[in-house]
Amino acid sequence: PEKKKKTKTVIREVVHYELTSRGVSPTHIRSRVVMLLKKLLQHRKNLEEQKRYMERQKKLEELRRKAREQAEKERAARNNDPAAKAFQAGNYREAIKEWTKTLQEKPA
Repeated sequence: PEKKKKTKTVIREVVHYELTSRGVSPTHIRSRVVMLLKKLLQHRKNLEEQKRYMERQKKLEELRRKAREQAEKERAARNNDPAAKAFQAGNYREAIKEWTKTLQEKPA
């Protein structure tokens, strides 16, 4: 039984035959084929690199979004804290009262 040729080999042979029949030198064909293969490889590498880069950007964006949401939550909690409000207003007695109240509410 005859061994089946690889597609790449078949393509190379067909191209070789077609071009030599048109009077192109085999060395010229070979160098062009090598160059085209290199270009294809480089293109594939570039595409993969771009895909990895985009995935990294997506992950970073996700992390940034989470951090932003967390900061928003913390900010909202601070804005609703009566002790912090009093402290910012310069009303330190009131702030201390509120803090002691919150400390008593939370069991250590």
